[in-house]
Amino acid sequence: MPHITLELSDNLPMSDDHFPKFFAELHQMLVSDLGISLLNCKSRLVRHKNYYVANGNAAHAFAHLEIKILKGRSAAEIGKMGNAALELLSTAFKTSHKGLIFQPSVEIIGIDPANYFKLSADTIMGK
Repeated sequence: MPHITLELSDNLPMSDDHFPKFFAELHQMLVSDLGISLLNCKSRLVRHKNYYVANGNAAHAFAHLEIKILKGRSAAEIGKMGNAALELLSTAFKTSHKGLIFQPSVEIIGIDPANYFKLSADTIMGK
């Protein structure tokens, strides 16, 4: 935990060498702001070829960042993380969304620890 998914409309370019940098920065934020172990951060990028935003105009673009973490953080911690992640997301596409109506969003989802099962990286690595 956490599980991170970045969804992009296909008209919003992000080069294959850029998204690892984005995720590395986001992982560091999670470590420093929420005390999450770096070994537990798992991220993925999903590009959507089929999407429809607003009136369907091709100039509309979106990036939605979903961060799933275990429940237990305060509203202030979640708010700080959400705003920082939104800023990072907006900055990541600052130049690539020119000419598009760009709508970035962030959702932080708290998962009940009683409903989450995993083998930790420490366990797998024998630590």
